[in-house]
Amino acid sequence: MLAVCLSIFFLSLAGLPPLSGFVGKLFLFSVVLKQPDKIWLVVVALTGSLVSLYYYLAVLKQVLIEEPSQDAVPIKADGIQAFSLVLLAMVVLGLGVAPQMLLTWINGALSAYFLP
Repeated sequence: MLAVCLSIFFLSLAGLPPLSGFVGKLFLFSVVLKQPDKIWLVVVALTGSLVSLYYYLAVLKQVLIEEPSQDAVPIKADGIQAFSLVLLAMVVLGLGVAPQMLLTWINGALSAYFLP
């Protein structure tokens, strides 16, 4: 369970769909792409994302595939920690699948705050 949650969090940080990190990077890149003179920023950011994906996958390979060393201490999560991790992993996945719920809420809050 801990390894699955770690995988969801790392792959979201890397920006892979259908996770919330992908949606965030998509919105960020789409704003920058509207300015043709700033396209180099997207290229740099995508390169950074690819490099980070390599490192995230290296950690996930160690966690999911490699055998632990003999002196490794197993990590256990108690009830509230496990519940919190699973809940947060579901939020990360849910915001990637249906980001419109959060965006509608943010848009409503901003328009109520900044528009008379």
